[in-house]
Amino acid sequence: QNHIPEGLRRRHTTRDGVWGLIRVVEGQLLYRRLDPIAETTLDPETPCVIEPGQPHEVDPLGPVRFFIEFYARG
Repeated sequence: QNHIPEGLRRRHTTRDGVWGLIRVVEGQLLYRRLDPIAETTLDPETPCVIEPGQPHEVDPLGPVRFFIEFYARG
């Protein structure tokens, strides 16, 4: 059974100097930025960049498959 780790479903951040890129393979994922508050529905055509240190969380909108790429300043 696939599941989303609980740590991704509640407030968390990337480290300073680290960006994330969420890519949905199938289904939909709700991305919630927490400061300032904003919500975006992600799908295979709508990826999302996570800024370094940006508090955020995600919630599935039904069955979903996604992955996160991380990039750091070199």
